[in-house]
Amino acid sequence: MPKKATKYKGRNRWLLPLIILLGLNAAGSDWQNFPGIISGFYNDPAIDKEDILDRSSLLAVSCQMGDIYRKKISDATTITVLQQRSGISFSYPFIIGRSSQLISVQSQIQTLSGDNQKDATAVLTTLSGHGTDNRFLWATTDGIGCFGLGIRYASNTFKSDIDIQQFPVSETVAVNEYFLDWLPSTFGYTITAPVQTEAIEIEAWGSTTVFDRQVRLYVNRYRSDNDFTFNYLNSSSKPSLNGKRQLDVPVSTRQNRISIAFISPEKIFSTTSLEIFNTEINYDTDHHLFGATDLRELGRGDFSRIGASVQTGIAFCKNEFQLGISTVNYSGEFLIKTPVLGYIGLGILPIAHWADGKLGNSQSFSQLFRWSRNLQIHQTELLFSGEYIHSNYKFNIQGKAHLEFGLISSPLDYPVKITANLFTLNGTIHQHFKKVSIIYSIQQIIPLFTRTDDSPIRFSEPVPGKKISTHGGQNHQIVLEYKLS
Repeated sequence: MPKKATKYKGRNRWLLPLIILLGLNAAGSDWQNFPGIISGFYNDPAIDKEDILDRSSLLAVSCQMGDIYRKKISDATTITVLQQRSGISFSYPFIIGRSSQLISVQSQIQTLSGDNQKDATAVLTTLSGHGTDNRFLWATTDGIGCFGLGIRYASNTFKSDIDIQQFPVSETVAVNEYFLDWLPSTFGYTITAPVQTEAIEIEAWGSTTVFDRQVRLYVNRYRSDNDFTFNYLNSSSKPSLNGKRQLDVPVSTRQNRISIAFISPEKIFSTTSLEIFNTEINYDTDHHLFGATDLRELGRGDFSRIGASVQTGIAFCKNEFQLGISTVNYSGEFLIKTPVLGYIGLGILPIAHWADGKLGNSQSFSQLFRWSRNLQIHQTELLFSGEYIHSNYKFNIQGKAHLEFGLISSPLDYPVKITANLFTLNGTIHQHFKKVSIIYSIQQIIPLFTRTDDSPIRFSEPVPGKKISTHGGQNHQIVLEYKLS
């Protein structure tokens, strides 16, 4: 029988895995846009005809520092997640016949690092990774309409070292005897987790003038494939189970978006748009079975969301306002299995458990308010903006554990309700010289999430006698532009 696990109480079990997932996603996309992404408000990078006609040939280099997340306990930093990016971009306008053309190319290299080595948690982790992000845009206009294409490719490599300090225990003796006491010998106390991610995004848009108003159609297809690998050492006494083990968890994301916008730059209601989107996330497992006594598949899952948003822009007294609403429906189902944990009864009865569940009748409703103003003082341009998104989420989580040897688990069927208040503040200073410009921008995201239900499902627990504070959501960027013509 494996050794007893150390009792675990009053510590945050779920925060670190969520931060790691957010960090991995941040390296493959612009994490600064996460308030809009989770709420259903997207920023389309479509280039309009005015952008083509007014654009000069530019060469730019940039450096970016992202303080994604920090956690402090009694003023001591216990978790950090940081991102750095360096990039170069080039835009070149030219004319072919009667049409004006624009080509824009951008390439970035990025690193991501994080750890929670000083956190009061049962799992300590270090995370490091690097990758590239490349984007190409082409657009053309005849002075009346506009058409454009864009493609983006991102690739990242990560490594995470996981050190398990404590395994959970139950107050029920049978749960420990036939389940939890077997976890240390099955997975060990050290797990390495390399990750490979790839993402490709294709977009196209076209616009034309109808009754002194531009009508623009935009479509976007995003796809990412992420390969999570977990390497661990099984130290059980069963020869067919022990030794080095590997679990692969491929996760794929597919997203489609389509929007139509009516643009009237000279009117108070300058822009009105409608967007429809759907997202699908799927995962599978491969346990690399090398003995007939273990399981090859340890789970699978499918999650999706479909939603729509309406936004309208208002220009008034040199201020620009954006108002919007969105609604999203969520659904999904999942299956999780343990590997064979061991054997009892003269070594012939295998111990393995599994659980399944689904996400049903879940939705969110969000409201957007955004303000921006541009000030010109001689050769200095100042841009200030603020954004507020209020969202109400309701997730109906249903699940049931299927335990062996007479173990009993109550099924889950509870709503999880969350109110989100997401604030984003931006400031930019653009200093123009003859052919050179220097741009500095800062962004601060302030996410406030509040549970409003009485469900027994809890994702974190307080640490007794400790003052916990969280920081981050801040991004700094410096850009040096050189005008080629």
